[in-house]
Amino acid sequence: EEAKKKAEKQAPETSSETTIQLTYDEVLKRGITEYDEGNYTEALAHFNLILQNFPGDLNGTFYSGMTNYRLSRNEKAQVQLQQVIETKNTTFHQEARWYQALTYEKMNDLANTRKSLRKIADEEGFYNKQAQEKLEEIK
Repeated sequence: EEAKKKAEKQAPETSSETTIQLTYDEVLKRGITEYDEGNYTEALAHFNLILQNFPGDLNGTFYSGMTNYRLSRNEKAQVQLQQVIETKNTTFHQEARWYQALTYEKMNDLANTRKSLRKIADEEGFYNKQAQEKLEEIK
């Protein structure tokens, strides 16, 4: 059960070692809060903690990809967003596709930017109109 997953964060070794246990949900919520407040480096540390303990976790992968996009770590963002797009769980597909297109644009990869935007524009999703507008801008 997701809520019962535990992520452990150990403090550096000192004379008295301390272990702090946080639930998966606590780590995720803290990461999202940091992200929402624009503290992307701190947010990424939380999402990376999730991925260290639960490799391939969808939340960790999506939010790490989004955070890497915000930090202009474009190659890493693109890889993580592609991993999200390839999952059977479609929860984050629309956002992942949109931000992947924006990541390609930041990388000056206009061929993949256009290809990604066309896919979005052809769907009846949330980013349909924005994708159509961006396609007009980059012609």
